[in-house]
Amino acid sequence: MSGSTQPLLVLSDVRKTFGGVTALKGISFGVGAREVVGLIGPNGSGKSTCVNVISGALPPTQGQISLEGQRISGLPAHQVVARGLARTFQTTQLFGEFSALDNVLVGANVCQRQGLLAQMRGWRSARRDTADAQVRALELLEFTGLADERDVPARRLPVARQRLLMIACALASRSSVLLMDEPAAGMVASERRMLSALIRRLPRRNVSVMVIEHHMALIMEVCQRIVVLNFGEKIAEGTPAEIRANPAVIEAYLGHQQ
Repeated sequence: MSGSTQPLLVLSDVRKTFGGVTALKGISFGVGAREVVGLIGPNGSGKSTCVNVISGALPPTQGQISLEGQRISGLPAHQVVARGLARTFQTTQLFGEFSALDNVLVGANVCQRQGLLAQMRGWRSARRDTADAQVRALELLEFTGLADERDVPARRLPVARQRLLMIACALASRSSVLLMDEPAAGMVASERRMLSALIRRLPRRNVSVMVIEHHMALIMEVCQRIVVLNFGEKIAEGTPAEIRANPAVIEAYLGHQQ
C-alpha cells in the first residue's frame, strides 16, 4: 500500500441492509496514507451506499470502519468530519449566494475552536483564528484554480468550477482522507485534465483520496489501487493494470465501458 504499511481508513466486513435488500455484503479494504484509491462498479453495485456508510450518512448494519485506528462506523456525519474524513457530493452542496471565498471559510468552520460567542465578541484569539482561516482559504482557492473567482457567488460559477469549489471546501476541514463522489460529472475533457492534475497533487498535502467515478480514463490515470464492486460484493482489488486484465471485472463492468 503506497506511502504507509498501515492504512488510514479501514473497512472490515461492512454490511448494509435495507429491509430484505442487502446493498453491501461484507466489504473489506483500506486506503493508505497519501494514496489515491478508486471505487468503481456498474450502477447498483453499492458504490453510493459504501460512500454513505463510510461518511456517516448511513450506519452500517454490520462490520467496522476505522480512521487512523479510531472507530468511526455509526458516528453521525459531522463527527466523522471532525475525526478527519471529508467528502464531496455528486450534486453541488454549496451556499449559492456566498462567494467562493466565503464557502471555503464555512468549510474551515472558523468558529469551531473558539466558539461563536468568542467570534462575536472579537476576542484576540478568535480574530487570529479567523485571519488564519482566511489565509488558508485563499491558498486553497489558489490550489484548486479558483483564486480569480474568490468574490464570485458560488451559484454563478459553471458546474465544473462548483465541483472544484466543493473540493476546496472539503480540504478546508483539514481532513486526512477525502472521499470524492463522481467529481468529473459534467466536465469536458479539458476540465477533467485539470481535475486529474489536482487529484494527483493531493497526496503531497498529506491527503489520502478515495474516488468514486464512472469516467474510467480518469480512474486509471489517478489511482494507485482500484476496488471493484458488483451487486454489493467486492469482486476485485488491484492496480489499474490488474483491474484492466481481470476477467471478472471485464465481464461485470469494463466490457460495458467500451
